[in-house]
Amino acid sequence: MEQKYKVEQIFTKNYARLCAMTTAILHDSSLAQDAVQEGWIRLHKAKQLDTSSEEKLEHLILITVRHAAYNIMRRGNPEPIEDSILNSIPDTSPSPHEIVESREVSRKIKNSLRNLSETDRSIIQLQYGQGYTSTQIAALLDISPNTVRQRAWRTRKMLKAVLEKEGIIL
Repeated sequence: MEQKYKVEQIFTKNYARLCAMTTAILHDSSLAQDAVQEGWIRLHKAKQLDTSSEEKLEHLILITVRHAAYNIMRRGNPEPIEDSILNSIPDTSPSPHEIVESREVSRKIKNSLRNLSETDRSIIQLQYGQGYTSTQIAALLDISPNTVRQRAWRTRKMLKAVLEKEGIIL
């Protein structure tokens, strides 16, 4: 128990120094703190430490933490990305306004689809949602391929008119 207490005292006393040393090695204060903590864990798990000399124990702590920093560096943790680099990357994600608008358009399209007959809705869903051809849809619904094409055309025309009336221009 006394061993752990001595290590903790010396570790606490040298914490700022350990962080500065690991920051110099890793060039990242977050990774440096990780290295210091990793060193602490290693020392905490050690069964037998020579605590007779405070100077030896301090040296052991410094070496342990330094090796933890080198291990982190060898693991290939990336160097921090500079803000100028991050700012030069274009942000292609939609804005909150665009997300809300997209959801509103989806809601209006779903509502328009609900107003279709079961056959027309099935044709549109199979054609655009599933990628089936008119011939495949005709076989599934037991109607002629010409009927499928004709109903799909009429349904698209009707949906376009409804959506334009809602203010959605396709």
